[in-house]
Amino acid sequence: MMSSIQTATTSAGELKAKRSRISLFIEKKLVTVKCQEGGNGANFITRTLQLPQSTVSIVIKQAASVKKACETAFILTPSTR
Repeated sequence: MMSSIQTATTSAGELKAKRSRISLFIEKKLVTVKCQEGGNGANFITRTLQLPQSTVSIVIKQAASVKKACETAFILTPSTR
């Protein structure tokens, strides 16, 4: 059985742990986009949501597709009565 953290070798031959991938749910992506539209910067969103800077930047760049996916997701989910 493999461990969840893989190791990688750097150029100096040292072992370094690779970061594990995380999957963001569409709700967290939408919160990220709404925070950015509300005037908050990427650094503030990174600290508040505790996400990597690169992840926040990618979600902000893909804001239009995130909104479209949210609309589709909310249409497809059964409504509560």
